[in-house]
Amino acid sequence: MKRLGIAVTVLILLASPVWAQNGNYSRQATVNPQASPRAWWSNSTSAWIGALGGAGVGLSGALIGILCSLGKGKQFILSFQIVMIVLGIVSIIAGLTALFVGQPYGVWYPLVMLGGIPTIVFGSLFFVVRQRFLQIELRKMRGMDA
Repeated sequence: MKRLGIAVTVLILLASPVWAQNGNYSRQATVNPQASPRAWWSNSTSAWIGALGGAGVGLSGALIGILCSLGKGKQFILSFQIVMIVLGIVSIIAGLTALFVGQPYGVWYPLVMLGGIPTIVFGSLFFVVRQRFLQIELRKMRGMDA
């Protein structure tokens, strides 16, 4: 568990570079001088993407937790987790691409975070959820045998 925490910390530090300037910390985007100065979207759009995407990921995690604890929707939950992992990986790739082509912080950061968090959370909990459903199924079978 400690290694997972270290890995998440490293991912966050790599995704959001912070440089010290005269004792003050400020976020700066990596800029490629040969890249086009046009951002893919504005900062306000970036805020909406982060807010709605974060809320959607959080609510879907809550839904999975509730359904899993009730033992309902096994196929839906496991399929949904796989879809979220794949979409997370695609979002990480898009965010890193935006970073390397010189897009501003407001473009690449939401993509990396909306990809990294679901990939780590849903990826690490996939086997836990699957094991929980197996335990529920085993308990039902024992109840039928008794």
